[in-house]
Amino acid sequence: MSREVTNASRAKRSQPFRRCLRTKPESSAASRRGVALLVAMICVALVSAVAASLLRCALVQFQQTRARQRQLQTIWLVESGANRAAARLAADPNYKGETWKPMPLGYSPESMNATVTITVRTADGKPEWRSVEVLAIHPVDRKHRSRVRKTFQVRLPQKAGDQS
Repeated sequence: MSREVTNASRAKRSQPFRRCLRTKPESSAASRRGVALLVAMICVALVSAVAASLLRCALVQFQQTRARQRQLQTIWLVESGANRAAARLAADPNYKGETWKPMPLGYSPESMNATVTITVRTADGKPEWRSVEVLAIHPVDRKHRSRVRKTFQVRLPQKAGDQS
């Protein structure tokens, strides 16, 4: 009998532990809500990552477009400087060059800040030829400025009495 008492008392003592260990199966509705929430969070994270990637691509493309715009503007400035030098040399064979700050044509504040440097030298061994170097910098004081250099030769116009 003592064995039966001890077994019965053991069974009574372990019942509270068995109750704690037993888990109630969750209802299927609560389980579905948890899964739906997890899926929704993953979708939001994916959409956010795609949106951030698209924003970054747009920003990079904008910066590249601005750099190309500055470069094209500088190319046009160096061509204008070359035409200016040729016209000045046609009018005055002693023209030695200048630093030219073109007037802005657009509304952009960047367009007001360009410098075109024209340097004229006598070509090596050819007194009737001038070597012209044009350097355009646009914008001058910006971190992302564009520089274009052009070098060419111009033959001076002959005087009316000098035909060789």
